[in-house]
Amino acid sequence: MRIYLLFLILLILIIIFEIGFVVLESTLRPVMQFDALSNWAWKAKVLFYQPDEFFNKTSELFLGGDGAHPNYPFFLPMIMAGIYYLLGNVNDAFVGLLFSLHFVILIVFMYISLRWFIPRSMSLLYTALLSTIPLLSYHGFSSYADLPLTLYFTIAGIYLFKYISATQSRKRDLVIAGVFTGLITWIKLEGLMLSVVLFTVLILYVWRTNYRSLASIGKQYVFFVGPFLIFFLPWFVLKLYFGLSYSNVPGALFTGFHPEVVINFFQQVFISNSFHLWPGIFLLILFLRARRVVRAPYIYLLLVIIGVVGAYGILYVFTPSYEFALDGTVVGRNMLTIVPLSIFLAGLLFFHSLSSHPFLSSRTPLSSRTPLSSLAKQGMTKGEMSSRTSRGMTRER
Repeated sequence: MRIYLLFLILLILIIIFEIGFVVLESTLRPVMQFDALSNWAWKAKVLFYQPDEFFNKTSELFLGGDGAHPNYPFFLPMIMAGIYYLLGNVNDAFVGLLFSLHFVILIVFMYISLRWFIPRSMSLLYTALLSTIPLLSYHGFSSYADLPLTLYFTIAGIYLFKYISATQSRKRDLVIAGVFTGLITWIKLEGLMLSVVLFTVLILYVWRTNYRSLASIGKQYVFFVGPFLIFFLPWFVLKLYFGLSYSNVPGALFTGFHPEVVINFFQQVFISNSFHLWPGIFLLILFLRARRVVRAPYIYLLLVIIGVVGAYGILYVFTPSYEFALDGTVVGRNMLTIVPLSIFLAGLLFFHSLSSHPFLSSRTPLSSRTPLSSLAKQGMTKGEMSSRTSRGMTRER
């Protein structure tokens, strides 16, 4: 028992240290990174100092000006400008707290989400692992938009999984997933592509479980599509009105096949992009739990992760974005989006292999609304859980 408490205290201290480090770093410097400075911070300053020029299509400062990528969403610049208005002046050191706040929310949300399904010790372990990802910590104080994108995509993905894995229909989870899927389209251009991945996975799930009832499919789908459109349509209409494109690179959409990107991609993900050992550990867990991960509900979360990697892979290999993949400017930031979901999935999969161990399962999960938590709460042995879950986790809606 004493070792167990020391283990929990150690994990909590690691998380507190990482949060303290990121929050402190975010207030010690202004925005310095070029992309963050020329895109998000610059647009926020234009909104603060010359808001009329920001929406004047004839102005050189229209949506920040040509150098600030006018076609980029400006949700974050609006929030940053709002902070400037509250302060009465531009303070980039203070506005850095906005990004460290996203880091803190992501860490807290990860722990709460894991506790819906697995015990406290395992939840703290995987939350601590997430908090120590070097690239994630860096984005907590670098003022890039990738961390907010990661947070909102993670919330959308986990609530979609929560809806899929529930024993009873929970439309609220689907609505929340739809809201945050709509929000990611306001963060970065890639948000639209990520939303397509989530839509596709939901379609696969609804079609597989209710393929005989079109009315049931439509009824479920509207709770996701409706909230999504509320947030997506204003930005889409604005882009149409001002004639803004979704492409980040001028010229042809497809520029041929660039296979050299593939090796470079793996080198960046597994070696140079500060994910420490997590990509290799994740693949190892998938290999060890291969029979489990291909079953519902895990397969849908895995499909989200594979879908994101595949979508970015198409961009890297066939479009002008291959240049940015080769020079190392986008791969790490893009793959950061799926790191929390991969840790969440690994936590669920690995818990089943150790669920009968008294040290790691001394507490039952908080939620009893999912098959995972129901089995844990009933105190079943590892063999019993395996037998039950091997028959699938489908439900009647």
